[in-house]
Amino acid sequence: KNPQWHGDDWYRFLSPAGTRIASSPPGHEYCGTWASGWMQGSHPTSLGETVTRTVCFQDHSNTCQWSSEIKVRNCGQFFLYRLVDVPQCYGGYCAK
Repeated sequence: KNPQWHGDDWYRFLSPAGTRIASSPPGHEYCGTWASGWMQGSHPTSLGETVTRTVCFQDHSNTCQWSSEIKVRNCGQFFLYRLVDVPQCYGGYCAK
């Protein structure tokens, strides 16, 4: 696990990694992880709005081999993500 991971909690993606979670399958072994995590659905559009979304973890040709539920909050200039531990030890969330 990345030393910046503190378990289930709210996180913000920052440059240079990217400022948002990926919203389409990035590919297998992308983002420095074996099972690349990407979010299905759109980001919330209203300030303060929080939505629940599914994150899929891509394994080879299956773009949603495993999945987890997260929350996404619109904070105006950025988004916060309530991320959970990934379902497999070799998976990770991808930013864009």
